[in-house]
Amino acid sequence: MTKLVAAASLLPPRIRPGTVAHARVHGVLTLGLAVSLATGLAWYGMGEAGRSWLLLALGLLFGAYVIATRNLASRLLEGSTLALVAWGATMPFWFPVWHDQVRIGLSSAGAIQIGFLGSEALGQLGYTSDAIEPAALALPLAVLIAGCVTGVMLLVTTSSPAVLWRVALGSVLAAVALAIPRWPVTGAQASVVVWHACACSALTRWAIVQTRARSAGFCPSCGTDVGGMASPICPKCKRTLKRGPARRKATEDETMPVLGASLVLRGGVSAPGGQGDPAQVRPDAPQARPKAA
Repeated sequence: MTKLVAAASLLPPRIRPGTVAHARVHGVLTLGLAVSLATGLAWYGMGEAGRSWLLLALGLLFGAYVIATRNLASRLLEGSTLALVAWGATMPFWFPVWHDQVRIGLSSAGAIQIGFLGSEALGQLGYTSDAIEPAALALPLAVLIAGCVTGVMLLVTTSSPAVLWRVALGSVLAAVALAIPRWPVTGAQASVVVWHACACSALTRWAIVQTRARSAGFCPSCGTDVGGMASPICPKCKRTLKRGPARRKATEDETMPVLGASLVLRGGVSAPGGQGDPAQVRPDAPQARPKAA
């Protein structure tokens, strides 16, 4: 029994829920699980036969880590959570229509000249000519637009510009991976993994910033320390904080008079040179004699 107690004392202490450390641990676990699931879905779900269920699975994956990160940020019970989950769950319905509309819009466009890249570079990327047909750009452009629209929705629901630019960066990288003809399957798989990694990491960082803002007086949008500021506006992102002006820390000069007054009222000390508590009068001090009648 003694050995078990000694072994248990060597274990790390339990992380208290609601702290920044708790948010970081759960955020890393959420990000790792999301990237692993996205990799598995991209590896086994590519192809015409699995496209419909792959879109559904990826949309549900998006909704899952939205719920996880908003739970870490203590904003799970907001209406925006339901809107984001519904956006991901309905991906099999709106993305094919989106893709068709982009393809129709590009059908009247001419070929895009990319000869400035050089014949050697084009050959390594898998291009057989120095021009790209517009139909080949329909899927990359649809992914880019859909990713950026999702980033704008996340910006509206999180009030964090960092989430927007991270999701936009993931959308650009995913579109570039889809536009390379040399690796059609590998590029599509990489685009899925990269986009979900960027989106989940952006939401994870936002949830950690939210937790730190609640616990230590930081701005919930950019994480700037606003604990000692009198203004309710963040100096970095200009967001109006949902709190009153921060109290200025009381100095010793401000606390000592209040402390002394409270002790005097309680009879604990006597004022210098005044009539204090008789128990506090020194015995060797001269006593006033009563006047003769």
